[in-house]
Amino acid sequence: NKKHSQLSASIGVTKQIIADQGSDIKMHPAFSCQTSRGHAIPDLAHKIACMVKLLLSSDNVFQSFKAQFSQTRAAFQQSELNFFKPPNQRSKARYHHIAPRMVWAQLCCITDSMVIFT
Repeated sequence: NKKHSQLSASIGVTKQIIADQGSDIKMHPAFSCQTSRGHAIPDLAHKIACMVKLLLSSDNVFQSFKAQFSQTRAAFQQSELNFFKPPNQRSKARYHHIAPRMVWAQLCCITDSMVIFT
């Protein structure tokens, strides 16, 4: 790759590449550094998200949660509860950004017994 060659010429030989290890990146010529000159290191956040996806993609409770989450967001969107609607779910990297949905669900459990409107 021309850009990788230019970068190597200006800063030196590639020692490490941190990447998500997607098929498009694995085939990149820069990964040739994995031979004797350096190492390819997986992106930890992406690796964890892949593990979470593996665990939750076949979990019926989580699938039900996702469906209810989407329905609740749609129902709250045009209502007086709009201020309390669930956070956006990204179409890509869903398992990278799972924490905001879990926090929102926990908040719902806390506020379940509270009065929201006066």
